[in-house]
Amino acid sequence: MRRKSDDPGVEIAYWQTIKDSTDPEDFRAYLKDFPQGRFVALARNRLNSLSASTAPASRPTTPPAATTSGGGDAETFNKQGNEHYSAGRYDAAIQQYKQAIRADADFAVAYYNLGNAYLAQKNYAGAVEPLQRYVRLEAEDPDGYSDLGNAYYYQKRYAEALEQYKQVVRLKPNDSGGYNRLGLTYDALRRPTEAIAQYEQAIRANPDFAVGHYNVGLSYRAQKRYADALEQFKQYIRMQPDDADGYYALGETYYLQERYAEAVEPLKEAIRRQGNNAALYNKLGLVYDAQQRSVEAIEQYKQALRIKPDFAVAYYNLGLSYRAQKNWNQAIENFKRYITMQPDDGDGYYQLGYIYFTQERYSEALDQLQRAVRLKTDDPDWYNRLGLTYAALDRPNEAIEQYKQSLRAKSDYAVAHYNLGLSYRAQQRFAEAAEEFKQYIRMQPEDADGYFGLGVTYVYSGNKEAAMEQYRALQRLSPELAEKLLAQINK
Repeated sequence: MRRKSDDPGVEIAYWQTIKDSTDPEDFRAYLKDFPQGRFVALARNRLNSLSASTAPASRPTTPPAATTSGGGDAETFNKQGNEHYSAGRYDAAIQQYKQAIRADADFAVAYYNLGNAYLAQKNYAGAVEPLQRYVRLEAEDPDGYSDLGNAYYYQKRYAEALEQYKQVVRLKPNDSGGYNRLGLTYDALRRPTEAIAQYEQAIRANPDFAVGHYNVGLSYRAQKRYADALEQFKQYIRMQPDDADGYYALGETYYLQERYAEAVEPLKEAIRRQGNNAALYNKLGLVYDAQQRSVEAIEQYKQALRIKPDFAVAYYNLGLSYRAQKNWNQAIENFKRYITMQPDDGDGYYQLGYIYFTQERYSEALDQLQRAVRLKTDDPDWYNRLGLTYAALDRPNEAIEQYKQSLRAKSDYAVAHYNLGLSYRAQQRFAEAAEEFKQYIRMQPEDADGYFGLGVTYVYSGNKEAAMEQYRALQRLSPELAEKLLAQINK
């Protein structure tokens, strides 16, 4: 049974880079990109606490070299722009910064502030030109390159962002934050080895740079370097013992290694620190389920739903847990809720169809399974289940077509060969049936069912000598089936 997780991936990596920021724009960008994210409440609280402050620390409004070059009117306009910016009146701020630039076309700080006002509005495309102008005027200021890199990054123009972040670390070779941004950008470009090198450089520049340990841990884990990942997450926890994310990452890594018992405690620690996070309860439920502790798993999924009643994944996983307990009615109710929330995901329909099949409600199963395969056309198990349903409804030709479709999706899907053999035999197509059972035996040479199926097929076709060969094979694999086959041969 495939359970649904919600590994936060990029979201967590991004949150780690901004969580201690004094820049409201970082939190506005988070809320835009992850409106249903794990840290929405924290982001809003942080944004509110910063909104009453002056211009953000990472947005200096008066770089020394730029201030001295502006004329009086430009200074006045720039100052008025700063007042609007600090009050969150970005449109007004933009107009004042533009006035400053009209008064003095070389007034570098006005370009910088104009770019950051656009960033504050999430107008990343608009931010590019003024920030480009700023770095031409102030070519040795790393902040300009950093913000220009951000403007590109948020537009997913990662190659261009990369060049800007490289300038940051050229100018500030010990800037852990710059290397971290480079790492995130390489990750976005799917260049994990280079991303790891940048995170490692961030740590070398500052061994206490906690987020570097966290991000390199995520990258190690993505490469299945689990031991290295565990060490980095433990380092992060030592530096940030009150942060739930480190414990979550540690528990998730143990989970991926199937070290389920060790995953439990870190996830509980994460919940102690962030008890309103539905995703944490869902993950702990997955761990309990992997240990076949379905009662405890069910309680975790229910707690996730108390926190977030529209958390579709928890309904799905709750349905699977009830299914494992053969509590069919509860399983059906939860899969139906999942389908209501995720009508374009075939998994919900498949699970519902599976339960109906188990209950011998074949017509209802057929409807759900047909919906499932329309939404996901490459899962051999789903076609096989649909074939079994047609067979149960005494519709053999349609069953055969579904088994064939299963094999188109996966040519070495052994069970479809077996079921196809049964269907051919039922239609007295003995040569075709025998070939399918032979295919199954080639794929599953230690499974007695294949030899028994082939032997019975030979009996039905009148080839008792070939059936005796299967009997002899069965004597080693399953004496019980061997005797059943011998009884068929001797009839």
